[in-house]
Amino acid sequence: PIEVVIAQGLALNVQIALRDTTLIGACRDAGLNRSTVQELLAGRTFCDIATLAKLEATLGVPLWPGLD
Repeated sequence: PIEVVIAQGLALNVQIALRDTTLIGACRDAGLNRSTVQELLAGRTFCDIATLAKLEATLGVPLWPGLD
């Protein structure tokens, strides 16, 4: 399903963006609970728009995957 493809792409993009920082620091700066992002990265949950916006603003990169 397309939602799974998007979720996987988003998780990969977050993982790549976190290479320049720590998960704890990024979550603190974004005002997110670390477990929320861990669940996203593990593929156990879908990202809501507020979490996406906070992560993109904090990490300074677009995270939503394209449909290539």
